[in-house]
Amino acid sequence: MKSNSRIYTTLFASALAITGIAGCGALGFLGNLLGANRVTVRLVNTSDDYDVTVQVRYGDENLETKDLIKALGEEVNRTLSPGESAEFSRDCDELESIFIDEAELEVPVVNIKEDTDVIVDGDNFGCGDTITYTFTHSDLLVDFDIATSIN
Repeated sequence: MKSNSRIYTTLFASALAITGIAGCGALGFLGNLLGANRVTVRLVNTSDDYDVTVQVRYGDENLETKDLIKALGEEVNRTLSPGESAEFSRDCDELESIFIDEAELEVPVVNIKEDTDVIVDGDNFGCGDTITYTFTHSDLLVDFDIATSIN
């Protein structure tokens, strides 16, 4: 009986590994449970004093130009309070290219804006990843930066 149990365990583990190698779409229900069929986007405002207004654009195809994503894709708008983080997730087949179209540090009288380059599924991130955009600024407000990291 032990040998049958070991065989079934080995078969199950092998099937799971093969399904995982085949891509996130092949994981089906199990992938949904594990979060492997989704891409998560985190937005992090590190400022202690100012809001950041963010416009994220994304597309369901590997579109490498901002103009195509703007024309064919979706957008998420969010205002982050000082120190606030927010996130959203999309199915892998819904989010295959993404960029920050505009992030604005909400400083009275000063117009400080920044954007990012397009990143693409398969080149820069993959199914199941978390894309984090971290918004930082210098003490004198001469620099406003967006750091992009993939986990």
